[in-house]
Amino acid sequence: MNMRDYPTDELQAVHNAIAAELANRQRQLEILADALDALHAAGANGAVLDCLYQAIDIIDASTVVDTAEADEPPAPEPELTNRQKAIADLRSLGYVAPGYDQLVRLYHRDVAEMEYLRAEADTRGHMTKRQHAGKYNARNLWFCNLRELRKYASDEMLTWFDTHGRITYRMLRDQMDSGQHYAGSGYINNR
Repeated sequence: MNMRDYPTDELQAVHNAIAAELANRQRQLEILADALDALHAAGANGAVLDCLYQAIDIIDASTVVDTAEADEPPAPEPELTNRQKAIADLRSLGYVAPGYDQLVRLYHRDVAEMEYLRAEADTRGHMTKRQHAGKYNARNLWFCNLRELRKYASDEMLTWFDTHGRITYRMLRDQMDSGQHYAGSGYINNR
């Protein structure tokens, strides 16, 4: 049976139902992403974060939609977008996740850890203000907002960020969306 054999109103109803389901799944992903950011800021342990990553992966995997028309010949292959190039780059580095945002999150987590270790060595461990030493996980300085950064980061750490840069998830994602990538030490390389 051909798509043209169905009444237009039935096809429109199916289209609307699919669009509503996709919007609902996108809202779920946004809620989980916000929860993930909050858990990072709160210093949640790896098991909690892994459970949330799994939930995001399940929703994201079930959201894949085949938008190609069944009756039309396939369009010629377009050039890869920046996002597709970033996905290919991250997967070539060994990152595995069903969606772009999850790949960038995994990459950011590793970049933040590398930068944390460099900063810890450069500041001789003086990363948080004295009144917060031992109470605040300095690894969160790469996941928090500016208000929290100013509240907890020591003067040495703020100077280190001024010198070397501070890469956040959103900055990294925006850079990758624009065809750039983070090469450590605050430098951005064009592809």
